[in-house]
Amino acid sequence: MKTGFKGVVAAVLTGAIIMSVAGCVSFEQISNKEFKKALTGAGKIDEEEITEVKDATYEGADLKRKIIASDGKCLYSYMEFDDKDDAFDAFKDIYDDFGDAVDDDDFDGKYSKGISESSYSGYLLVDGDSDDKDFVDGKCYGGIYYKEDTIVIVMANSQKTKDKDKIDAVLDAIGYPKP
Repeated sequence: MKTGFKGVVAAVLTGAIIMSVAGCVSFEQISNKEFKKALTGAGKIDEEEITEVKDATYEGADLKRKIIASDGKCLYSYMEFDDKDDAFDAFKDIYDDFGDAVDDDDFDGKYSKGISESSYSGYLLVDGDSDDKDFVDGKCYGGIYYKEDTIVIVMANSQKTKDKDKIDAVLDAIGYPKP
């Protein structure tokens, strides 16, 4: 009887662990050089089309650097904050704006999200259509990733296969999960 009981307990605990980890997405922080390399390589963006600004700001927070590029309907952004708490606050605002869009039925599509203040990481993967002025207004495919002091945005304002393929290629190059 003990073996049966232990087996049931083990199965329940294993199931609980699997379910708690299933929603997690793992990715590493990347450097600005890795980001630019992915844009010029997999993203096929000319280096002249990439804008890098040092000592910038985002929503009142100081940035060490900000890198922005676009290619048609695809937007790529890398923001390295001076303070990782500011990066968390900025990501949390985006995360909450998306949550509000979902709650208000202003987002139609698939998504996956997660955030952890204690590990300074979070992600938001979307594939759908948003009618929310605070998040995204229109079709969207891609992700917003937060790790330590950095937020990376790789997003298409499109549902066209060619744009999704561009986003997927850059995400593969930096090792980040796709929607």
